[in-house]
Amino acid sequence: IEESLRMLNLRADAILSLGGESFVAYPLAADGRVLDYVAGNKCAAGTVEFFKQQLGRMNLTIEQGSQIAEVGKVVPLAKRCSVHCKSDCTHTLNKNQGTVSDIVHTLCHNMAEKAVGLLRNYGLAKGRILVIGGASANPIIVRYLERFLPDCQVIVPPHAHYFEALGAASIARRQSLPVPARWDDLLSTIRSSFAFLEPLSKFEGMVTFLKSIHGDIVAGREYLLGIDGGSTTTKAALIDRETLRICASRYLKTNGNPERAMKECLTAIREQVRAAIGDGEIRISGVATTGSSGEILSVLCETPAYHNEIVAHAYGSSHFCPEVDTIFEIGGQDSKFTLLRSGVTVDFNMNESCSAGTGSFIEEAAKDDLGVAMEQIADLAVKATRPPRFSDQCAAFANTDIRKAA
Repeated sequence: IEESLRMLNLRADAILSLGGESFVAYPLAADGRVLDYVAGNKCAAGTVEFFKQQLGRMNLTIEQGSQIAEVGKVVPLAKRCSVHCKSDCTHTLNKNQGTVSDIVHTLCHNMAEKAVGLLRNYGLAKGRILVIGGASANPIIVRYLERFLPDCQVIVPPHAHYFEALGAASIARRQSLPVPARWDDLLSTIRSSFAFLEPLSKFEGMVTFLKSIHGDIVAGREYLLGIDGGSTTTKAALIDRETLRICASRYLKTNGNPERAMKECLTAIREQVRAAIGDGEIRISGVATTGSSGEILSVLCETPAYHNEIVAHAYGSSHFCPEVDTIFEIGGQDSKFTLLRSGVTVDFNMNESCSAGTGSFIEEAAKDDLGVAMEQIADLAVKATRPPRFSDQCAAFANTDIRKAA
């Protein structure tokens, strides 16, 4: 940072670095020296990495998110915890309490608010403030910084998004630092700071995958339609009322729009019906919805009732495995435990802490940090011989561990 300030001949009272994983403020001396640094709380929703993850859940790029945020407004979202904020994003959309533009705009607002709080808590909210880091390219964030800091001159310098890298390259040029002959030799001397878990392959024999027996679609028969509007994915299944066999189904990403996802599921099922019986007709005598967006989907489908996921899991599991007494459901947004007696729910619990043990966290961490697609996760995980033990109590800390290990 000091090198870049010197190169670009910049003067400021403080620097605000809005990075992917953390926000850092640096008070500066008159000659451009960094006097100290103060970092924000890592276990918080207001970071660029979290912002990028939420855009991915809504099938948006960073550029698209910045564009649609222009027409959004601020809606209530949790600010102190990424897991709670993620839940609020999902429920706001699923309950039609805000649009995708509103969600993205609010995330920008909250990032700016977090950055300003960092400056104010340490008496740095005055004078000339240079804003660097990836978020400096977001015009919504910069405008909110200007609004929240009326006594400051907010400046986005040239090369703001790679300010530190520019300085590092300049130092290397001046000092003519040697390059290691072999990077492999350098990396081989680094010892792991993680403990390790036993490989999953050791437990493969303890798992049995039950497969449903699919039925045929027959013209004139009676069917039931079930719709699960999940936080991450939406599912629909057409069931033969007499045999209770699945005859058609669709599974796809919700992408922040449960109504559109449901319509795409129903369109896919209709196409499967047409492929099976052509112009023939079937009778759908019952429709039921469940999931985090199940209530609004129930209204759209004009069903008499919405069924919560606990009850739906109990019925489904008991059908395929009548003797089941314990269900662990690892969903996109949360994880649940359900205890059954003779197919009836007698107890249940949900993860209420800031836990990393959810499907969306696994998918996002694999994709964003490791470049691994969702479809590859299981195969790669089973092949692992020394899986490192990461933090399992906080998604933010687990993300940090993943990056250190990688």
